[in-house]
Amino acid sequence: MTENLDTPQHLSEPQQQYCFPEYSTKDMKKIYFRSESIKSIAALIIMSTIMIAYEGFMIGQYLGKNVLIRGITKPMNVVVMLVNVLCFVGLITRTQWGRIVGLLTCALWIASPLWLPRLSIFILFGLWGLFVLIPSGNLFGPGRILSKELRAELKWRKEDSRA
Repeated sequence: MTENLDTPQHLSEPQQQYCFPEYSTKDMKKIYFRSESIKSIAALIIMSTIMIAYEGFMIGQYLGKNVLIRGITKPMNVVVMLVNVLCFVGLITRTQWGRIVGLLTCALWIASPLWLPRLSIFILFGLWGLFVLIPSGNLFGPGRILSKELRAELKWRKEDSRA
């Protein structure tokens, strides 16, 4: 019996086993939820960075350029914007250090009412981020589970359960 080497294995015959047999379908759904939530956290992080810069721009429009430069270059604003950008890159690329910076950013969000009292909604974002990032070690680093693999596995399991 000869095998057709031109046809990829996943197209030649139906998948006979799970790609992630160590996880139940319920666990796979949790991991997929965390994976999608990490994307949302990254979007919130970049939006908060834009918001800080925009707020400085609006203050500069009404109070003059000197106030704008002083507002944006406040040490705390600069640190927060740099950490946010670094965190965004780390979460999107799913590197191991991205998870660590993400945890740090979420901790900063929880502490943000200390210097941004009118933005206490960040406490909720920080708590949500910690809730998602702490158990998500398998979604970061070199041996991470990719989002497309999760989608494919869940789709296959759904189709397999119907058969």
